[in-house]
Amino acid sequence: MGIEDGLIEAGVLMQVLDDDLDNDMCDYRFNRNGGDVIENDPLIIDLRNENDYNLGHIPSAIWIANAEDIIKAENIKKLKKELSIHIDNGGKNEIVAYCYTGHKSGLACGFLRAYGLNIKNLMYGYTLAWEGTDIPHIPYLEAPRENSQGVTVPYKNIPST
Repeated sequence: MGIEDGLIEAGVLMQVLDDDLDNDMCDYRFNRNGGDVIENDPLIIDLRNENDYNLGHIPSAIWIANAEDIIKAENIKKLKKELSIHIDNGGKNEIVAYCYTGHKSGLACGFLRAYGLNIKNLMYGYTLAWEGTDIPHIPYLEAPRENSQGVTVPYKNIPST
């Protein structure tokens, strides 16, 4: 499936963020091996609550507000400013949003598209698609994640496949 209808699959996003396939996403941010490039990367926004963002999120994701509040005028202004900074740093003029399951972020994406933003929703959200679930029809990754200091966060209580 990949990218279609304003959705992006977790596996596709992971490939975009890990250009050099070393399982260290967006490594240009921390002066690691430097094999990843920002030109392909969208701005990623986490629309879960701030505490959950701080505990673990998709590498390079930022937090501005939760899904219910991102559509407030001041948060749209912050989002546009962050997108501008992202583009100025060489990033793609695209946003990927996610919440826990993709429902609230999907609604927020529809609203933000009306403001002219090029935004896609992470299909099935962070909890189901990125962290993992045992629901058979939902593909998931147990993909790398980090805390608010950029430190890798290990998985707990999730069976490996």
